[in-house]
Amino acid sequence: MQISIVAEGDLAVVRPKGFLGEAFFPYRDICTASGARYEDVRRVNLIAVRDLPILVDALKKGGFEPLIEKSVADSLRLRAAEHKARIAVAAEATSALKGLSLYHFQKEGVGWLRTRKRGLLGDQQGLGKTVQGLCAIPNRVDIDPVDRLGAAKVLWSAEENLTSAGPRVLVVCPAGLKLTWRNETRRWRTDLTPIVCSGRQSFRWPMWGEIVIVNYEILPEIVSPPTTPKGIILIGDEIQYVKTRQTGRGAKFYELAKCVRDQNGITWGLSGTPLVNRWEELYVVLMQLGLEKESFGTKKACERMFLYQPKGVPFVLRSVMLRRTREEVLPDLPTKTYSEIVVAELNKETRTNADAMMEMLKGVGAFDEGEHLKEDMAFMGNRAVAAAMMTSRRMLAEAKIPALVPLIEEYEDAQEPIVVFSAHRAPIDMIGKRPGWATITGDITGDVRQAVVEKFQRGELKGLGITIRAGG
Repeated sequence: MQISIVAEGDLAVVRPKGFLGEAFFPYRDICTASGARYEDVRRVNLIAVRDLPILVDALKKGGFEPLIEKSVADSLRLRAAEHKARIAVAAEATSALKGLSLYHFQKEGVGWLRTRKRGLLGDQQGLGKTVQGLCAIPNRVDIDPVDRLGAAKVLWSAEENLTSAGPRVLVVCPAGLKLTWRNETRRWRTDLTPIVCSGRQSFRWPMWGEIVIVNYEILPEIVSPPTTPKGIILIGDEIQYVKTRQTGRGAKFYELAKCVRDQNGITWGLSGTPLVNRWEELYVVLMQLGLEKESFGTKKACERMFLYQPKGVPFVLRSVMLRRTREEVLPDLPTKTYSEIVVAELNKETRTNADAMMEMLKGVGAFDEGEHLKEDMAFMGNRAVAAAMMTSRRMLAEAKIPALVPLIEEYEDAQEPIVVFSAHRAPIDMIGKRPGWATITGDITGDVRQAVVEKFQRGELKGLGITIRAGG
């Protein structure tokens, strides 16, 4: 049986040349397993052109004869040209970095994002999605992105005549990551001014050359297109936070993102959490970014693929999402990476205590000329100072717990085991109350400790909390 394959842009239209009869079911299974999705209206299968080799090979093995039209070759040549354009865009995007460099896979991510009006960067945790997102932001609003979705090339309002201004960027992220975005912006995008919003009434739109950083909880209740500036670049970090759309932050983000797109804006999502386990949540995330039609087409088609051909889901997602794992980019990565998350939203009591502690340390000459604590720590011989120091460190450890919880949840959602160390008990005791977690503290015996370690190594725990002294 002959199968016709014709290109329509980035998609290939696949349909039988005649009546399949008993061959219909194997044909359907081959298409679905290869990542094609069925379109009810025309009764055809659609698949990304780049995934055609997988489908063609499977059809041949199944006894079918693929008839590949000339339009497919034309589409492949166009994709090759677009790839070259993405590489050029990535090179331009990173050329302004002073003393900083990206890994090769990160440059590819920058090029992929910058050439899209809508997209989902799904790299595994620790691969630098924040940096890629920042570097993908156009340097100036007169950047002309290669727009594969056919949207307008211009990112600004012609009436305002501000072609030399910097972009307007709005980042929505978990509260614990706001200062990370601020610090990374200062490091990687010195041309942008980071503005961190705190408090329910603090939301505002960015001005030209600004990157406004807000958390999901303080998004406005009502957003309307007339009040939404043109050409906003909206980045939803940890986009799985809005995997439900009916109420709360999911509903507010959906309206915000829709208004941004209606005003010729860009919507990008970042997430290191695998989204292929629950189809309802995945579809909502795609809706938040305006990607559902380009990927699965309909909600019913998404559900059907998850239920009957789950292996085809990653192939469909490749049309709207770029995801790399550590294993795939391992040659590019150092053996260890370090990142610092600043916790600034401390309660009043902790701030007051910390300020008093600093004054006490200054009073006993605890700092060197560089304003660092002296290495000999001789000041700790003062009992009053030592006691005050212990109290301050304990209060600071407790104050970090609200920022720790979202990070833990991120790894739990990604189903990645994690080990958390703390010099103080409060964070570890909190962790120990979470389902699927265990702790190692000075209270447990050697046998119990070994049993906990073995249980973690067997993959039976979500994570392990350890006090530094007990961990050795």
